[in-house]
Amino acid sequence: MRYALGIIIGFILSGIVFMGYAVIKLLGYGITDYAVLQSIWGLFLLWTIISVMILVVPLILTFAIQRSLFREFLLFEIGGLALFSPMWFLFASEITGTSVVEVLTTGVDNALPAAGPGGSVVGVDMGSTLLIPILVVMLIVGLIILRPSFILEHSISTPKKSKPKKTKADEEPVSIEEAMPDVSPPKADEESISELRSTLNELGVGGASIDALLGAGYSSVTEVIAASPEKLATALGIDRKSAEDLQLKVQKKAFFGGL
Repeated sequence: MRYALGIIIGFILSGIVFMGYAVIKLLGYGITDYAVLQSIWGLFLLWTIISVMILVVPLILTFAIQRSLFREFLLFEIGGLALFSPMWFLFASEITGTSVVEVLTTGVDNALPAAGPGGSVVGVDMGSTLLIPILVVMLIVGLIILRPSFILEHSISTPKKSKPKKTKADEEPVSIEEAMPDVSPPKADEESISELRSTLNELGVGGASIDALLGAGYSSVTEVIAASPEKLATALGIDRKSAEDLQLKVQKKAFFGGL
């Protein structure tokens, strides 16, 4: 219903404009008196101004009263004028005594008002070579704009997606040195290394494996317990399951004395 109403609005507005021009043309039919013709020309110019107001005022009212419908109303009006104006123009020409064939072959005299010499307003003729392409383009544009999908897509304004704010979790991790510049990482001492050797010896780990572990940077029991099984397995050259078992034994030894 709303779509049909929009089509009707464009149809009526363009009809009012061209029927007004048709009435003015009929008023001058058969008149040769220069003064009367000038008054009719003045009426033509006045109707041109009124026509612009007829098309603009509804847009202003829609924007002021119900702004959410403004874009939709604008599309219906533009599409309706583009689609129905050629039809109303040809119909108005036909009922005022000029056949459609004649209009399309010879064009229209005094079709558009334009600025003339001395600040006067004169009529500009429009030949068929210009008139026909304009009418065809208007019909095509009207058909494109008045498609329901086009109206729906361009009349609803979608809010722009705001960029997600970066949280602390999204920020790149920083090293301990950057986060705490005044705190130096713990350094291995002979006591922690000796404790690690002793613990591993008691658990039956061979000397070569202990040396490999120390060479990989592990220098305390705590580091072995906190290490990931994958890294521990890589350092010792064993599988993950064996590394997990070793970690569990070291943990029990450190916390519960091997119980």
